[in-house]
Amino acid sequence: MCKSDKKCKAKGCDKSRPEGKWFNDLSILEFRKSLLMPKEIDSLKAFHHRANEFLGRKCDQNDPALPSTPAEAHTLGRQLMELHLPAEAEHWLKMAAEEGITEAQVDYGLALSSVDDYEPSFEEAAKWFEKDASQGSAEGLFQALNIYEGNGYRRLKCSPKHYRTVIKFTPEECGASEEKAEDARRRLTDLADRDVPEAVVWYATEHNDMDVLFDAAERGMVLAMSTLANRYYQQCIACDDPVGEAVRWAEMAAEKGDANSLLGLGLLYKIGFGVEHSPEKAFRYTKQAAELGLAGGRVELGKMYFDGDCVKQSYKKTREWFMTADQCAESEYYLGEIFRNGLGVEHDDAIALQWYRLAAEKRHSRAMTKLGIMYSNGQGVEKDIQTALSYIQDASRYDNPLARDIENCL
Repeated sequence: MCKSDKKCKAKGCDKSRPEGKWFNDLSILEFRKSLLMPKEIDSLKAFHHRANEFLGRKCDQNDPALPSTPAEAHTLGRQLMELHLPAEAEHWLKMAAEEGITEAQVDYGLALSSVDDYEPSFEEAAKWFEKDASQGSAEGLFQALNIYEGNGYRRLKCSPKHYRTVIKFTPEECGASEEKAEDARRRLTDLADRDVPEAVVWYATEHNDMDVLFDAAERGMVLAMSTLANRYYQQCIACDDPVGEAVRWAEMAAEKGDANSLLGLGLLYKIGFGVEHSPEKAFRYTKQAAELGLAGGRVELGKMYFDGDCVKQSYKKTREWFMTADQCAESEYYLGEIFRNGLGVEHDDAIALQWYRLAAEKRHSRAMTKLGIMYSNGQGVEKDIQTALSYIQDASRYDNPLARDIENCL
């Protein structure tokens, strides 16, 4: 059990009930906030050890309590996916998927098609997405359609780990198939006729049929409201006050808990665009989006805490929210800043370098520039002028002004 009521409350434990299996009792969000380094958890064994340490429990490192039911297997598998360990998650998600848990079938497909750490299997992923789709779900069908339309191949091309090897494959070898894509579109149209929200919105946008979208939104379909807000904001629907209409529909969707609408409103209230500037509303909406799991919301909330914008500055909360932002380049860059400058943590150039590298792999120009400076000065790494120049040149190509200034000096 937790050692104190205060610690217990902070970690989301419930002292009134018996101690359960570690992964069932763990708040994965709070656990991720406690981490400091990239790939700090690199295996199930490491996860088990650190999770029990986080929960204040003693444990046998060599004998972790493991799932005994499909639901437990799904819980552990999803936690491992949140820690970006798809290879470790695969076994547990498959166990749950084979027992017919529909959410697990989609999650297992996502693990198989992940380009995070290992060679993805898009065709096998599509089979599991189709299993979910066969039960009338739009989510699995959408994911399968993405593969059929060649998005698996495009994701490999954009992946820092795979873009050099993707030339070995054809789009078809990555699951692309126009025939299967057309069949998936037909089935999505059938689901739209049955008023499945995701399919209705897909049909309306695919066919640019705003009447369908308005009808669904007026009947209370949250996804339709959120989509209308976005359409108005992008000026895809003609009217005298597109921002006003965007805010109106976003507020209706936000009231029903739509994370994207909450984030959009947070950004508008932060800058006072189309609405009265309100730091209080900006922070509240953004925090709600972050707590609902939206990566963009977590990045924006972390930046608010970093800058002391709309909320009291807190580098601790900055780091915590950036740690949960799902490998976003912007959050990785800021984590590099935190460790390089010792903001709320002990100064550590080596850790900063790791975060900057991850962001630079995603073509983040400021991270590339910082890497160039660190390599040129031997900060956290052996001094290497050639590598420094390479990073500066890459950053300059992405129009980073500091990198261009450095190039001009040379």
